Amino acid sequence: MTIMGKAAVLAMLTLATATGMAAESSDLSVAGTIRPAACRVELSDGGRVEYGTIVAASLNQTEGTRLADRYITLGVHCGGAVKFGVIIPDGRPGTVADGMDDLLGSDNLHGLGSVQGRNVGAYTLMFASPTVDGEDGTTLESSNGTTWRVYDGGVTPGLRYMTAWAKPGETTPSSLRDVTTSIRVRAGVAAKAILPPLTDSVPLDGLVTIELKYL
Repeated sequence: MTIMGKAAVLAMLTLATATGMAAESSDLSVAGTIRPAACRVELSDGGRVEYGTIVAASLNQTEGTRLADRYITLGVHCGGAVKFGVIIPDGRPGTVADGMDDLLGSDNLHGLGSVQGRNVGAYTLMFASPTVDGEDGTTLESSNGTTWRVYDGGVTPGLRYMTAWAKPGETTPSSLRDVTTSIRVRAGVAAKAILPPLTDSVPLDGLVTIELKYL
């Protein structure tokens, strides 16, 4: 028997042994999720809040500069009545510039990114009065998702609070099909003294994700 023939036999014996030890049973799993009617989240203007070109000479040297307010519309549309809320985590954590809480009147801020290790600014979000299923509604907020209070406009949604909506006269989230609300965006740019050198363009790079949570 040649060496090549021995190798072929050894391979056949190994295969036969492996086949003989094969498992005689196998698991089949069935998985899925039953959830309330699906909802879609929409933002006007493609979700982009545009400040355009900001001339460096218009910025303050030793303190932050508040920019004009911008507005964007949020819509949540569901296939059936369902209770839901939203959270809005910051996509640029750790980039809130110094002094922005006093400038913007809030300590719940989202960052505007950083350049060369220097934070560019910050912004707040504030919900206006909503329309729920075609009528005026109430905006609610919760720090734990179970205890609710009427939103007073003083808290930037999303950072430590969940936001939800209710029909008139209700103080906990209602089962709703449609919610439409305006969001005010108030932004500020850090003092020129702490910005990176303004010899090149410095972008405002804020980002949040509006996440729907079924209740």
